[in-house]
Amino acid sequence: VATSADAMPWLTEYAGLHADFSALASTRERLRWSCRTGCEQTVMTLVLDCGADVNEASGSGETTPLFLASRNGHVHCVRALVHLADAASPGRPSPSASGSKTINIDAVRRSDGVSSLFIACQKGHAAVLRALLDAGADTNLVADDGSSPLFVASQAGHAEVVKALLDAGADPHLVADDGATPLFISAERGHADVASLLANSRGGPSLVNRAAEDGASPLIAAIERGSSSVTKLLLAAGADVNQRMDGDVGALYVAASQGWGCIALLLLEAGAQVDQATEAGMTPLQVAAAQGHSAAVVALLCYGACVDFGGSAEGQDQAELQQQQQQQQHGGATIGDGGQTALFLACQSGHSEVVSQLLAKNASPGIRRSKDGATPLWIATKNGHDACVECLLRARCDPNESAITAITSSSSSSSSVNNTT
Repeated sequence: VATSADAMPWLTEYAGLHADFSALASTRERLRWSCRTGCEQTVMTLVLDCGADVNEASGSGETTPLFLASRNGHVHCVRALVHLADAASPGRPSPSASGSKTINIDAVRRSDGVSSLFIACQKGHAAVLRALLDAGADTNLVADDGSSPLFVASQAGHAEVVKALLDAGADPHLVADDGATPLFISAERGHADVASLLANSRGGPSLVNRAAEDGASPLIAAIERGSSSVTKLLLAAGADVNQRMDGDVGALYVAASQGWGCIALLLLEAGAQVDQATEAGMTPLQVAAAQGHSAAVVALLCYGACVDFGGSAEGQDQAELQQQQQQQQHGGATIGDGGQTALFLACQSGHSEVVSQLLAKNASPGIRRSKDGATPLWIATKNGHDACVECLLRARCDPNESAITAITSSSSSSSSVNNTT
């Protein structure tokens, strides 16, 4: 800065070397170009000797020189812009049209309300962030969509930026328009280092179980991502292992439905209710069996999951059966019909490995589906799942009471129709 009075020849030489720069007619556009490309010496010359306005945005009012330098990570240009106005010497042109010698550090882009600090955090430019913090930039200035600098840094997984923001007093409780906190978005994206910083920050315990608008907690978001590391650290930070999404789907159910056996074990070890059913009457074991997730099935069985949940075995108390069927009603439609046990669902979809696992834990092959009397053997036969049929027959399932009875009944109905005709 001290030698910038002698820098005019440099500017002329620079313009000769760079056609893009020399083609720009206005000082404003030359300053913007220099900030975009990171030429600190040209920035100093334009501001101190040519009177370029450090606060002047583009013609549409979108971006300032500071924004461009911050977005592209040019920390030297950022520092120059922040300090040059106050360093302007008497007798030189004013550094801004209004005569102001102070840069507007929190100026935002008109289209979305994004500030220079915000864009630096989103891009992960930690050095630029520190320069802006030193200049007094607002760490909690949110964009038009409600997201804060801390939120977008957490979303992108920029741990160094997140730490700097937290140390500078950024509020981790600010939420985006969908109710997601920085901790939630970091868990959803699987950024374990960022999630750890946020979970252990001031107010971390109140953030661990704070759900987004759809009811999902950070723990459920991490499980949907399949991140065992984030799941583990959230549990250690006090996440509620039995918290349900909108009062229905729990963390263990999500893990089972996705097939994450290791995550299911983490949840069970932390005290998850192994048979916690949804409003539709489906347990984690049933959904894991239906989708053939053998690793999740093994984990659930090891922790004592009820293999015949949803069944209506012969001789079952009718009041109990009726209550169970009522629990399986959701929105006026039967999602899990009585008798659709984990074994039935596995046979229906042809998951022979899961069928073997369930039979080894004494799952009952004689339980019938309440709406039509179908058994696991009948549904496996009907759908052509030979391996499942073999598993059931090896378990001494009686074909005369199971598949053959249903098939015969179906054939008799067809014969009756033909005779009528």
